Amino acid sequence: MEKRNIRAKGKSTEGNKNTGRKSEDSRQKKAVIVGCAAAIAAGMVLLTILSVAMSAGKVPIWAVKGIGLILGCLLACIGAFFCARHAKQNGFFLGMLCAGILFAAGMLGSLAIGETPGFWALVKLFSMLLCGCLCGSIGVNLKQRKKGF
Repeated sequence: MEKRNIRAKGKSTEGNKNTGRKSEDSRQKKAVIVGCAAAIAAGMVLLTILSVAMSAGKVPIWAVKGIGLILGCLLACIGAFFCARHAKQNGFFLGMLCAGILFAAGMLGSLAIGETPGFWALVKLFSMLLCGCLCGSIGVNLKQRKKGF
């Protein structure tokens, strides 16, 4: 009879261990959603600025691929940074996941308008993954400032 009381009071069961894992998984899923949403919002703003500059004749047409690569890397950095800051752990892998999701969204968009993927898509994928990993690691390891002087 005493063994039952000790188990009930002191030690956790398998059910309690699983609920802790589920809450961690849901926190990481929320962090990925927050990171991707922040990157998409920033991407909408930056693409609007780019389209205004292109329509005004300030951006040559030959520079669009390079600007797209830079923009993709910047969005991967933004998404990974906010994802890692929200999750507070696993910045490298969550940053890579955010960058992969953003690349997949961009690839689906380009396929929808009829473009064919080539070598440039592979370059963009690896550069976005690299930027996502680096900025995710920075986002986790960045110390928060103390309030006050």
